[in-house]
Amino acid sequence: MVYQTFSDQKGTSNSLNKLYKIKFPYVKGKRVLDIGCNEGFFCIEAKKRGAIKVVGIDKNPKLIEKAKKRAPDIDFRTQDWDNLPNEEFDVILLLSTLHYSKTKQKLIDDIYKILSPEGIFILECGGVPGPGKDIEMIRKNGSMVYHPTWKFLTKDLLKNFKQKDIGISVKKDGEGVERRIFHCKKLNSIEDYDLPNEIRPNNSFRNILKNYLPFFK
Repeated sequence: MVYQTFSDQKGTSNSLNKLYKIKFPYVKGKRVLDIGCNEGFFCIEAKKRGAIKVVGIDKNPKLIEKAKKRAPDIDFRTQDWDNLPNEEFDVILLLSTLHYSKTKQKLIDDIYKILSPEGIFILECGGVPGPGKDIEMIRKNGSMVYHPTWKFLTKDLLKNFKQKDIGISVKKDGEGVERRIFHCKKLNSIEDYDLPNEIRPNNSFRNILKNYLPFFK
């Protein structure tokens, strides 16, 4: 059973609708990495939209072989996401993949390391609500997958990222969890932290002192 949908192939996922749902960013002149790229739908879209470098990785060699046939000019690699490319990227996609990883924190931390300072990490994943375990095991297509609770995802796994919840992703028949999309950026500047307006960098040092040192004249 195929997963991604192309003009010549109907898969179980509506890839074009997902492209819309994830709010695919402006990639012209940027470096893009797709982790768990499958047959390369999103890599191909990135290349069409002017990305200067596109890398797609998947641990399934048959899928990579198909991706290479679809787009010979894109750098597709048979590679596990436990060993990400040692290169910097401006846009990193992790779509419908996190639940397969048993080392989620390592994967997210490794993504942080190779994301450029102003880059964007787009995560689409399933999650479970409420308190309880951090990770919920759910049977899917005869095997177990591991979905985080939303709290564990946002407060722990993504703790080093400024997160924006974009909304619900495409629905897939037979899937027992809700999938959501997050746009994440590094907490790499003073503007990203929860600081009062008056001490953000666009204010002069004199104004900062006026607000926080009452004796300053």
